[in-house]
This record gives sequence, structure tokens and C-alpha cells, in this order.
Amino acid sequence: MHLGKNRKMLVLASSLFAIIIFITTPVSAISSSKFHVAFVDEVYDFGKYLQKTPEYEKGDVVKIYAAIEDINRGRAYAVDFVAVITDPNDYVVAGKVLSKRHMGYEDRTYVVFSFDIPEEWAYGKYKVDIYVFDVLNYTATYEEYRSLYDEILYSGKFDVKIHSVPREDADYVKKTVYFHVKKEVVKPASLLVFDSHLKAMILPKGMNNTLLLTVLNTLKTPQKFYVKLYIDGEKFAEKKVELQSENARQVEFEIPELEIGDHSIEITIDTKGVLYSELLPIFIPPLLFDKPIEVGRYGEGYIAYLPNNYVLGSVGISELKDINPKKAVETFEKAQYDYNRDNAAKMLTNVLAYLWKQSKGNGTIEIALLKGSDERAEVVLPELLNYITDISKAPVKYVGVREYDELEGVDVLFYVTSSPQLEGLKSYLSKGGIVILDITSYWTELSDTWRREFNLGVEDELLHSFFDLNINKTVSIRLKTELKLPPELKYSDLEVSDFIVDVGTPVTITFKVKNEGGAGKENVTVFINDQPVYDVEMEFFTGDEKTVTFEYTPEKEGSYKVVLDKSDIGKVFFAKAKKVEKNVTKTPTPEAKERKGGELIAVLAALLAVLIALRIYLRK
Repeated sequence: MHLGKNRKMLVLASSLFAIIIFITTPVSAISSSKFHVAFVDEVYDFGKYLQKTPEYEKGDVVKIYAAIEDINRGRAYAVDFVAVITDPNDYVVAGKVLSKRHMGYEDRTYVVFSFDIPEEWAYGKYKVDIYVFDVLNYTATYEEYRSLYDEILYSGKFDVKIHSVPREDADYVKKTVYFHVKKEVVKPASLLVFDSHLKAMILPKGMNNTLLLTVLNTLKTPQKFYVKLYIDGEKFAEKKVELQSENARQVEFEIPELEIGDHSIEITIDTKGVLYSELLPIFIPPLLFDKPIEVGRYGEGYIAYLPNNYVLGSVGISELKDINPKKAVETFEKAQYDYNRDNAAKMLTNVLAYLWKQSKGNGTIEIALLKGSDERAEVVLPELLNYITDISKAPVKYVGVREYDELEGVDVLFYVTSSPQLEGLKSYLSKGGIVILDITSYWTELSDTWRREFNLGVEDELLHSFFDLNINKTVSIRLKTELKLPPELKYSDLEVSDFIVDVGTPVTITFKVKNEGGAGKENVTVFINDQPVYDVEMEFFTGDEKTVTFEYTPEKEGSYKVVLDKSDIGKVFFAKAKKVEKNVTKTPTPEAKERKGGELIAVLAALLAVLIALRIYLRK
């Protein structure tokens, strides 16, 4: 009972407090400077949208984002957005009203207008007048608040209605924007070409080479096109590529034997909207993180500003997808060719190598994650650094999460966040520390004040510090008479002699291994149940193919998985325990039973006769 009274008193007190706020809040007209309008492709939240060039074809959909701030008056707002479209002949051809009402402290809102462009519309320039009306009836809504006292006491309800005034009586602001309807519109870049590189930059005479590049389709529709290879200005080969929406593919060309000297290699794609990128992107549909990296000097230290979400983006994590980092890392580890993971690893290796060189560092690079970073980075960053070590042998060591006052001995500090607070890092930087600021939000921009404070600027040399990405359409190679291409082994034709064997019985394992790289020595390795059982160094010439045979004896009952190293080729066989013959007591037949019974009677009769004779003898 007392609890019910207390609850009512609490509700009454909070309601009265709301009335006081309503009374004391100043009434202000909406401001034109707080009204934002943009043509968009997609909208995710207030201020978060993909902007679009306002050029359309018939059949397209025009989307217009309209947002207003500072609209709350007395813990409520009521606004009407109005859009009116006028065609090139000054006729009004479309209009729409979208209303937003809210009770609470929220002080901003937005809407998205969508208009279909029908076939009957004319070509040309269209005008769109966008209005926002402040239609809140302050007095009537205030009266609702005043009636709360009686309403709560007598009905127990807490329901305030937002009252509005006609739009013709309301304050409003207006903005005018324009779009064009054209017969043919040049679409934005649909194909992104990046990470073009040769397997070897120096070759012996007579050696073939391989050119690889990655093509990413950023559109929501499939794309078909030809990739063409030119050597020394002449067309050498072409490949047809079909890419599904928001998908990537690595394209490979074999480069033939060339004469000693310099040769130009050029790639072209026969479709519109192709962008050749000098930066390896992070792509999380529909966002493409491809902003330039900036580097600055502060005191004795260096800071690198990475707006491309290389740490979390490497496993598909962003603010648009609520992905479990552990599951993302599992996907990361299983991927055969994941362009986000590989791009992040290459770019971060370049950044680390460049900064380590600039700071004249040597030895192992001890890397920490700043406390206060996105907590998902605590799972992802160590795995990413392990992958970097695997592919580049970079001398990096992860030492965990550190506070601002625990940075002694840390060579490189990762700060992974969408809202960087940089003041506390000045001391660490001034003493020679290195900070890698990895921004997780597509929409976050580092302020010009911080750019000036840390002397940030784009550094072209960064791209060539470790991986020679050479993302230009044209690359050059020099052929020399020295061998630099290492062996590259390809496994095939794995055979296991038996599918089921007894424990202790050997099985014969056979496979082929071919060298598709340069001549040299390389270990041929076979794993069974993740343990190396065959590891032999062999010498290969270019194009050399060997057949390998060896025996393996299973010692325990169970399944055995055979995997050829550096490949996904594998087979399974089973070992079973041997049968042990037991001593079995045979059940006697009726004849045997009868025979045994007669023998027993004879023995007993003889024994009785001996006893009788013995008794007679004793009496005498």
C-alpha cells in the first residue's frame, strides 16, 4: 500500500518536473542553418547517408534526405516536411508531406522523400522546394501538461497528446535543390581495380611470370566485362569476368618469356565506371572505405591517421553490422582469399614498416592496443598481427591492452575508435612513441585542428615501404640473368592405399608435387591429424614434377586425416583394432554326457571296493 503511494508520488513529482521544464523552456523559431537537404542513395541514421549526384534516368527513384535540428520546445516537437517538384516547364508534377511528432528530449529528426520518375516526365532540370514547418501548438500541448495532475490522480494515466497548428500559421524554412533527368546518365565508379602486382620483379632469362590484380564490383547489379592485357603496347590476352553484386575476384595473367630489358605491362577494362585505386580498400556493403592515409610528426614521435577501418574492417565488422568478433575471426581464419583481410594486412604492414624506418627503430616491434578502443579490436587485432607475421615475417609482438600511463616500452600503439580523444597521447608521442589511429566510422573525419596539431599529410612513399603494390595501370620489370623467383609447389593426385586397416598395419600414401616457381630447394610436408608425418627437403627445377610415396602405420583405433601441406587437398582413412580369439568351452553332446557319467560310476565303485577291503583288514 505504501509502495503504491510512493510510486504515485514519484510519477506525480516527475510529471510536475516535466511541467516546470515545459514552462521554463524558451520558445524559438526553427533555423535555416539547422536545416539540411541532400540527394542520397541510402540513409542509415541522422547525418549518416550516402550522397548521390543528382542525375537520373526515367524509371529511377529520386531520394531526398531532409533533416532539422534544434526543434525541441518544452520537451516536445511537431514538424511537417513538405517537398514540391517543378518540371523544366514550371509545372508542379509531384508533392509529398511527411510529418514527425515526438514527446521527449530529442532535439532533431529527419525524413527521406522518395519519388519515382515516370516515362511521361520531360528531360531537363527539375526544381525541388523542401519546406520544414514547426507546427507544434505550444499552448495546447502545455495545457495537456497542466491537466496531468488531475489525470494521474483520478485515472492513473500518463498520456500527453501533441497538439499542432495549421501549416499556414506555422513558422517554416525552405531550401531549393535541383536534379536533372537525362537520356543517359554516367553511373558512378562500379568497378574498383587494385592490388595489381607481378609474382616476381626480377627473373632469369627464359622464365615465365604471373600478373595478378583484384576487381571489385561495388554495384547492386551483376557486371560482365573483359580484362585485357597489353605487353609493350600490344594486346597479348583478354579474360571475360562475371562479377555478382558487391563481390570481388582475383584475375591472373601468365606473362610469357620476354627478352632482357624493360617491358611495360598494361591492364585495361572495357566498361564504364572503372576506378584504379592506389590504396587498398576495405569494402563492407554498401560502404567503400578508400580514403588516403595521413602521417604526421609530433615531438620525437609519429602518428598515422587511417580513416579506412583496417583493423575491424578486415573481418567485416563496422557500425553497420553487429557482428560477433569471435565468429568474424573464425571466418577471417578460414577465408581462402579475403580481399579485406589481405588489404588490411598489406596496408598495415606498409604503415608499420614506414613508421619503424622513419623512427630509426630496430629489432622486434612491441605493439599494444590503447584502453578505450573499440572492445572488438581486442579480439581482432591480435589475429590480424599474427596474419601479418605469417605473410611478411614482420618482427611484431602484441603485448595486450594498455592504459595511458602504461605505455612505457610500447613501440607502436593502436587506437581503434569512432570518436578519437587525442589530448592524452601527446606525452607518449613527444617521447618518440608511434600511434596508429584507425577510425571505425565511415562518417568520422578528423578535425582540421588535429591535422594541423600533428602536421598530418598524405605520404606517397608509404605505399612502397614493404609491399610494392604499384597500383598504376602500367608497371615495369627488368629481366636479369639471376634467379630471384623461389620454388612454388602445387600438390595433386593424393591416394591412400586402404580406407580401413587394422591398427599396426601400414598404409601407403602417394601424391604428386609440381614446382611452378623457380628452381631451388623446398620442404615437402604431409600432415596426419595436424601432426607432420613426412617432412623432406627436395630440390626442384622449374616445371619439375615428382611422385612421392611413403608408408604410415596407425598405432591407435580411430580416423586419420591426411593433408598435403600448403593446400586444401586431403583424404581420410580409418584404423580398427585386431580381433582376439578367445578360449571357448564347448557344450558337451548327450552321448558325451552319458559316457562321462559311466566313467564316473566306475571310479566310485572302485573307490568303494578299496574302502571295504581296508575295513576288513583293520578288523583282523
